[in-house]
Amino acid sequence: MFSANSTSIHQINADYPLSRLKRQMYMLFNKANNSFGHTRVDQDLSLRNFDSVQLDDYWTRLFPTSSPSRKLSDLFWMAMPWADIGNELGEIKVLDIGCGTGDYGLRMVENSNKRVTRYTGVDVKANAHWDELMNENTAFQFTQIESDQLPIPDGTNFIMSQSVLEHVAADLSYFKQISDFVSRQNGSVLQVHLMPAAACLKTYGYHGVRQYTPRTVSKLSRLFNKTSYSMLIGLGGEECNKLHRGYITQPLKKGLKDQRMERTSQYDSALYEAMKSDMTKAQMSPCFYALVIHSRWKTRLL
Repeated sequence: MFSANSTSIHQINADYPLSRLKRQMYMLFNKANNSFGHTRVDQDLSLRNFDSVQLDDYWTRLFPTSSPSRKLSDLFWMAMPWADIGNELGEIKVLDIGCGTGDYGLRMVENSNKRVTRYTGVDVKANAHWDELMNENTAFQFTQIESDQLPIPDGTNFIMSQSVLEHVAADLSYFKQISDFVSRQNGSVLQVHLMPAAACLKTYGYHGVRQYTPRTVSKLSRLFNKTSYSMLIGLGGEECNKLHRGYITQPLKKGLKDQRMERTSQYDSALYEAMKSDMTKAQMSPCFYALVIHSRWKTRLL
């Protein structure tokens, strides 16, 4: 149940059916793992709020029915300083851990204004969409992985994941492999990982293995301190969490329909106001986190 290669104190995975006892243990262990979230934090890990984006510049490009955390994540990817990233990395060569359908590859190409010249997606499950993407995009390639070994192609300088790490029992093992890869590189390597914050235990319930706090993220960031700077950016906050619970969590618990689908226009407007409100003040309970680790850098980004 316990592993030195995990940031959590357990490996119970709610992606699979759980007995009643395991469900109780899942909640208990995650509450414990999320406790004291701001103690023993890596002193080199900068904590920030996602508050510098004008929502009106991006809102119509976001899916109206996306959950608060997903919409915040998509907004974060869009608003990254892609021109500066291109200047820092040169040709952007992406490794997407847990790529799923590979659609984020298309988004990376679009968001970066085609600065991404190679996109490699890896996942434990192959997806029928991969062949179509590779046929249409010569820069795309995909690999199905069947172990905890993480294949990182030579020349990779941008390593990303979106809503994946919480599903990986041995998440620390992945980062040790990335650290070993980075240590062998001469050039700049940027990592961006988006992951659930502690608030997701209430909003999502039984989902994946864990949530993250500054304390547990520090177990990841400390692996890179000698050659890197790291920042943990909180996305959203209490207003977005409250909206998620009201439109999604509580209705589904009561056997009702997801209210995003029933009241899409109202939900979209309310989420706009919630995100705007959360950006006006520091948040101790963000919806999601973006972990940025920039190694062997020439110019600091973000």
